[in-house]
Amino acid sequence: MNDVNPNDVASISVLKDAASSSIYGSKAANGVILITTKRGQSGKATISYQGLVGTTKATAYPKFMGSDEIAEKWNTVRKSVGLDPLYTDAEIQKFRDGSDPDNYANTDWQGLLYKTGLQTNHNVTLQGGTDNAKYLASVGYLYQRGIIDNYDKNQASARINVDINPTEKIETSWSINYMRQAINEPMPAYNMSTGTGSYGGEFGSSNSVYQILRQINVISPMIPYKYTDGSYGRISDGNPIAWVESGASGNTIKSNLQGIGSIKVKFTKDFSVKASAAYTKNENEVAAHNKKVTYHAGTQGTTEVAYSTSNYEQSVLDITPEYKTSISGHNINVLAGYHAEIYKYRYNMGYRTGMANDIVTDINAGSASTAKANGYTRELAMLSWFGRIAYDYKGRYLFEANARYDGSSRFADDNQWGFFPSFSAGWRFS
Repeated sequence: MNDVNPNDVASISVLKDAASSSIYGSKAANGVILITTKRGQSGKATISYQGLVGTTKATAYPKFMGSDEIAEKWNTVRKSVGLDPLYTDAEIQKFRDGSDPDNYANTDWQGLLYKTGLQTNHNVTLQGGTDNAKYLASVGYLYQRGIIDNYDKNQASARINVDINPTEKIETSWSINYMRQAINEPMPAYNMSTGTGSYGGEFGSSNSVYQILRQINVISPMIPYKYTDGSYGRISDGNPIAWVESGASGNTIKSNLQGIGSIKVKFTKDFSVKASAAYTKNENEVAAHNKKVTYHAGTQGTTEVAYSTSNYEQSVLDITPEYKTSISGHNINVLAGYHAEIYKYRYNMGYRTGMANDIVTDINAGSASTAKANGYTRELAMLSWFGRIAYDYKGRYLFEANARYDGSSRFADDNQWGFFPSFSAGWRFS
């Protein structure tokens, strides 16, 4: 879904029940989302433009106690078990009035992190054609400046949809879609080399912006954001605002190219065969540049760079014969199908630390003794046979049966195939 421009979407359908989604087999275990993009309409060529510029803000924040409230609660708890208060009334007043921010801070961490963002979106669409040949072409651009500093996204997309029916018995449909995204986000000061998961694979989930969002909700307001001398306050885990302001960043460039083509031949009034093929190529480049953060007491992290590339290609083929007929109010639809797909993935990553300063971002500027690299490839295949029988009498009495037989290379030879049947029946009262 992230690779489709919302302006190109004509409709979205969600299949949640087993009867409707089982024909999609093992991949439909959690439901199916069907996205239909806009197609060209016959008539004169028309050009349309849609654009917006606006601001974004967080709609609601969790409500946290201030330092004075926390101090009062601590005193109440201690008194309830016979202990002396932890804070005096004078100290609580200092939390409240901010007269001694170094020793009695009352930091609004969420107010420091969340800002007002900016969003601009522009789309141009050209469409037209005749009864036998229709086209739609669109280009779009999206820019988002996040509600967190140093977080932004640039996205460009292009789409061409063409429908050509050379004869009454032949229908063809063709689509090409391309999208490129550039996303920049701040990073925490955790060392990438000791993180779990990572930017690209071995280094990163602990270095993502989600760690900043987590930390902002757990750090105490009693910790100063900055001392009066300008140095950052911290807990043992660091300071999330210092991380954002350090300039450490993870920069991701994603590109996705997808082509889909289909041809449908009507052999008789009731019987047709449709063949469709799709190809997807996706490429990701991730550059992560971490920096050491200096606090009022101590430092955290180190200057390090990680760079990773990953890409995948997916080819899909579907062939679906279909028979439809109506006899005296009895409507019958029989569909059979063959599905084949192959998926190839490649990943490579490099890492170094020990740069002379935190400005240089080239991996070779780091110490060779700290170099790390890894990479792997993966190839998967799937083969399926499926069918559906749908019957209704005058649209009032309904019955449908589906079945799919999936084979996947993900499993051992003895467990590669699975059968997914379903049926449904209905009676329309009105």
